[in-house]
Amino acid sequence: MGGGRGTGLSFGHTAGSQEVAASTTSVQLSLGIAAGDASFMGGNEAFLRNIRNRRDVDPGGVFDLIAHGTSNGVQVEHLGSTLTINSRVAASRIRRLPGYHGQDIRLLSCSTGARSDGFAQNLANKLGVSVWAPSDLLWARPDGTHFVAPRDPRHPNRPHPWRRGTFIEYRPGGNR
Repeated sequence: MGGGRGTGLSFGHTAGSQEVAASTTSVQLSLGIAAGDASFMGGNEAFLRNIRNRRDVDPGGVFDLIAHGTSNGVQVEHLGSTLTINSRVAASRIRRLPGYHGQDIRLLSCSTGARSDGFAQNLANKLGVSVWAPSDLLWARPDGTHFVAPRDPRHPNRPHPWRRGTFIEYRPGGNR
């Protein structure tokens, strides 16, 4: 995915499995999904509906941020356009969110941890906290369970049947 308009990847329920990838389409700022977390996504998207049902909300006091993402940014809607914002702009918005008090962050946002010099690392540097981010696409089932996996090349709206990614911790100053 590239650019600010969310081109390239589809978003929706997958056939049969009811799993959804948070990858594209428009996003709007909506706050107050659960105590200590926030969403930059529209209120009726399937991924958002599913991830809201997760049982591990804010594990260990970590602040969850839900958004469509790439290795270079997360998406927000501004004046009717979908924009990909960088870590500097995201850090500024996060600091102003209710419930954010300088705690570590978990990005529930596709591919934001895919590059060691990408969005998650830069956000950790800007905020001075650890940021946990998925190494690939983040998928959520209706019961809220979620996992990291690439797309299945044979069925692009489904996760790969056996390859899995992980959440990577990015620390301020880098992971040395």
